[in-house]
Amino acid sequence: MNFKQTFAGMLMFASFSLSATAEAVNDTLLIEGPRSVKIETNDTMQSIEVKGMKGNYDFIYTQKVAVENGNAIWKKIKNLDDAKKIKVIDGDTKHKKFDSDAYGFVGLGTMIGAPNGYNFKLWPSFELGLGICYEYRPFGKLNVWSLGFGVDYRYYRMSSDKYWVKDSQGVMSLADYSSKQSDRKTSMKFFSLQFPFTYTHYFGKEKGWGLTLGALFNINTGAHTNKDYTEDELEYEVKTYKIGQRPITVDFMGAINIPGFTSIYCKYSPMKAFKDNRGPKMQQLSFGFWF
Repeated sequence: MNFKQTFAGMLMFASFSLSATAEAVNDTLLIEGPRSVKIETNDTMQSIEVKGMKGNYDFIYTQKVAVENGNAIWKKIKNLDDAKKIKVIDGDTKHKKFDSDAYGFVGLGTMIGAPNGYNFKLWPSFELGLGICYEYRPFGKLNVWSLGFGVDYRYYRMSSDKYWVKDSQGVMSLADYSSKQSDRKTSMKFFSLQFPFTYTHYFGKEKGWGLTLGALFNINTGAHTNKDYTEDELEYEVKTYKIGQRPITVDFMGAINIPGFTSIYCKYSPMKAFKDNRGPKMQQLSFGFWF
């Protein structure tokens, strides 16, 4: 007997057993798209286990059926293509409405809308984020609302011909390096406490293709600029603090989830990086990978 005949026989037997029981209890549940099905048979008992169903990854159904005669047969089929629909009785159809998970992201960042002369480099500028989120699924696994808390670090590199200075009024602007100064590096750094609020919809199955939209609320607890250079064979690093960053900003984010890979995100803040009259008007933009 080949595999197809054996498997067909098991399904027919399981169908007959389940149908007979269904008539007795008058309670039938239809499972669509099971993740895995395991049927184990010995001389006296057959055990049926179904894991996963459409829209409910954590679904588990088990049942034991008495068998009068039969050989010991054990088969496990994953991602069942030939039997997308199996009738079973009872089963726990509940899913977790609340869950928690960690998240992280890494990407490139820059400033847009800055005046002429404020030249930001896309590389080696970067951002890093890490946090935890709490998920709410009121309508199944395919629709996820998420609220989180984390930290975000952003590093922006600029062209090497100018550096940041702060005048007596606390206004940030750029000035020219001296011709005697070499190995120049000009950068700006932000550190934020972050509260992401997002909605994700998966198409077809959980963790498959999906689209995420949302907003990230940033409390910008720290920011400073760096001026690094070499002069007379000595290396210097000058940091400027209290640069007048806006204390609270909001980023709008969109992300595409790729099955078996990760999510690709893009976020943009329509709010200015500096407070009014404390620096040039410019907004933050970044994109990268969300884990």
